[in-house]
Amino acid sequence: MDNIRLSGTLLADDHAAAALLHARVSRVVWIAFWPLALLLLVSGILRAVGTTAPPDKTLLLIAAFVVLLPLGRHFGIQRHARQLFAETKGAHRLDISLGEDVITVSNERGNWTLPWSDVHKWRSNEHCVLLYLNSALYLILPKRLLTDETALVSLEEKLRATVGRPA
Repeated sequence: MDNIRLSGTLLADDHAAAALLHARVSRVVWIAFWPLALLLLVSGILRAVGTTAPPDKTLLLIAAFVVLLPLGRHFGIQRHARQLFAETKGAHRLDISLGEDVITVSNERGNWTLPWSDVHKWRSNEHCVLLYLNSALYLILPKRLLTDETALVSLEEKLRATVGRPA
């Protein structure tokens, strides 16, 4: 793999996209969410056909939970990520070089070299690639800073070869 370079400024949008990707809905949330959504649907059907259904207040609470939980979570995560970005002093401009053996990150504060073997896992969406050093610490690679499509393909091939499948 040739060196892949990303150079530019991290934006609040990059942090928000990375936070949403990092906080992907876990199976536990879905296990709680779908039964409630199903209960709401069944209750609505029972009410429509005239059979006994849970009281209106119960249905209203379940409906509020089913609708507001995903919306609140989505917008809350983005808001928090933007606040953290605003609190960060400097270090928004960076240069990242993804080499054969190491990842080199440079910004106005200094340089940092990371061997590929330290990358624990990775995730990707349409906005960014996250390289995890542990379950909570990740390096954001905004896809908008990749110069062409072949660089993205090369990066994903390198990640699959050295780290494995995306998490």
